Amino acid sequence: LINSEVAISVADVQGTDEVNGKDIADVQEVVQEAPKEDNKIYEIVEQKAEYPGGVEEFIKFVQSKVEYPESARENNIQGTVYIRFVVSKTGDVSDVSVMKGIDPDCDKAAIKAVQQSPKWQPAKQNGHAVNSYYQVPVRFRLRT
Repeated sequence: LINSEVAISVADVQGTDEVNGKDIADVQEVVQEAPKEDNKIYEIVEQKAEYPGGVEEFIKFVQSKVEYPESARENNIQGTVYIRFVVSKTGDVSDVSVMKGIDPDCDKAAIKAVQQSPKWQPAKQNGHAVNSYYQVPVRFRLRT
């Protein structure tokens, strides 16, 4: 049978070595709490950020805000710009960037449209609102 009622205190330690000029028995360990990662941006979360009304409504919102660049119209440029952005823990959209573009003017138009987004419901991790990445395709199609 193992006796699990062993107690050792700092007073029981007779130090002979020195740490930073102090007797080892007099040294107390300082435990610091790890800094909270308030600004961490999550790639994967338990509950994804959600636009009011859902993804389809966000796509409609973005399409309503996109201004097809005249240079792209003149050059018959069509395609999909893939946008990545951060939904903050307060629901704000920030750090909008192009993951894969089709034309500098179309890329800028897609960024501008996404930046106009109203607040989202933030993502949640362990029951707390967190910053998270979100990706969305923005399609540029000329109507004939």
